[in-house]
Amino acid sequence: MGKPPIVLVALLLLFLLTCNGCILVPFINSAKQSGLLRSDRERLLQEEVTKFHRVRFWGKSMQALGFASDEGRESVGDFLRAHSEGEKVVESAIDFVDFQEDAYRAEVAARIKYYRVPYYVVEERIENQNWAFSVASGWKITDVRVDKKL
Repeated sequence: MGKPPIVLVALLLLFLLTCNGCILVPFINSAKQSGLLRSDRERLLQEEVTKFHRVRFWGKSMQALGFASDEGRESVGDFLRAHSEGEKVVESAIDFVDFQEDAYRAEVAARIKYYRVPYYVVEERIENQNWAFSVASGWKITDVRVDKKL
């Protein structure tokens, strides 16, 4: 008749284990993207800050405002207007991140290199950015201010 039943059972078990791993991958990835664990929130903040800086690099202030929380929209908007008019960001880097409240809030110190049109002399400043996390909307910037010019 063919193969003994033990071989069929082993093959069936191997097939089920292989398929279960494949089926669970999207759920595991979705859980990591939702920020349920502190380590996931810390990783997600790094990604959001990088995206925020990339949008500013390309000079898209309205798109950068999309990273602002509802309560920080006005102050972040004022900051972006003040620092977008005639200013071009050429480089940004994260100096340090200070997580608070079990990584639901964070303060980011970012080093920003920029120039003002029409002078084209690259200057540098430190920006302190406050970020807040919610499960519904992820990381959003609540406030940004210039700490000091270098």
